[in-house]
Amino acid sequence: MIYKLDYILNHLSNCIENKSPFSIVRIGDGDLKIIRLALKKNYHEEKFRQQGLPKNDKIFNKILTIYKEACQGADYISNFDVYFLKEYLWKRSVCEKTLRQMINWKDIYTKIGITNEDYCSPEIGFYFFLSQRKNLFSLMKNLNVCLVNCFPNVDASLNKMGYNTTMFQIPGRNQNHYSKYKNNLKILRQMARKYDLFLIGGGMLGRGYSNIIKRNGGICVDIGQVFDVWHNKKVPPRLKGLVKYNQENMMFSLTEKGKLYEGAI
Repeated sequence: MIYKLDYILNHLSNCIENKSPFSIVRIGDGDLKIIRLALKKNYHEEKFRQQGLPKNDKIFNKILTIYKEACQGADYISNFDVYFLKEYLWKRSVCEKTLRQMINWKDIYTKIGITNEDYCSPEIGFYFFLSQRKNLFSLMKNLNVCLVNCFPNVDASLNKMGYNTTMFQIPGRNQNHYSKYKNNLKILRQMARKYDLFLIGGGMLGRGYSNIIKRNGGICVDIGQVFDVWHNKKVPPRLKGLVKYNQENMMFSLTEKGKLYEGAI
């Protein structure tokens, strides 16, 4: 089943109130490509080097294990059918190879043992910060929030708006993220219950962070590219024409075109 925003926010709110473990693991089309390459034991220089992944046979099983364990342990994971159903946001323009991957997403999940069928939209990160709806900011008031991402000063921007956030900075693209991964897992395991909520934006390895936080009693939400927008103030090309970004409140609003799909969010 594909759960909608209000249902997921209510679930998350209950978990925060009761201090129950929770995680959302988003899988994007780029992740499908990484999984497919790992299944074929095909080392892709650009995709894998961005994360600092070493070039050896063991890394392929490591990649697949990270995705499988994170998805199996999550409360919600991405369902790509939303891109092909007319009532759902958003429509996307992609190349033929990427389109085939998105159509065959369930087969890719099955091949690595992902059987979790509690789904959300792959765009859930942006849904969480829509100004026209109940949103994640409304839950963050009076919470201690840890931001797991690579962009400096995002915490300062949120703190100026009255939120209580702390940065756990991780390496960005082409900064040898994998070399820090094992130690980051150790630290996040110890921190899992010290914060009311973790917001994750860590690329492929970020799925491992979500998994370790929930397994150790924490609450985390993978918001992915929302961090990119907060940092560079630019909406991803796939969302242009559908949402606008407001720098003053760090939220998104639906355009007139985007409002056509509002009932399905």
